[in-house]
Amino acid sequence: MEEIKSFLRLRRYLASIPDIDKGGCGIAALVMHRWLKKHGKASEIVYFYDDTTGTSFTINDAIVTGREEDYDPVGCAHALIKYKGKFYDPNGVQHDSRSSHILSEDFVVRSIWNEDAWSTIFNRTHIKEIEIDLNIDLSDIYI
Repeated sequence: MEEIKSFLRLRRYLASIPDIDKGGCGIAALVMHRWLKKHGKASEIVYFYDDTTGTSFTINDAIVTGREEDYDPVGCAHALIKYKGKFYDPNGVQHDSRSSHILSEDFVVRSIWNEDAWSTIFNRTHIKEIEIDLNIDLSDIYI
């Protein structure tokens, strides 16, 4: 595969992965974040939630704010990256006003490991394919 040299082509590539938006959005956000970092650009990974009373927000918020150390991070309604002041997923700019957390790579990796917290529609065997095609280390999220 030819090296991907633009953020637009990266997003198009990720959008072509079957069901990436059905349980793979956290993985896609991590990939976009790492690809941008590899190319000397800064971004943040953001988890959006449907509301602040739901289980996912409550658990992740307790971890992020330091109120709970024994919980494992969980998924979210949708994961994106914030880049140049806009929120992106593989399909482009998203306008989202739901509750959110800006998260570290480590938090996201731990969240991805919690398979029960994500939709199972996305086939995680695509992770190795993405890693090879983009030449980005994803070995910390192999399951």
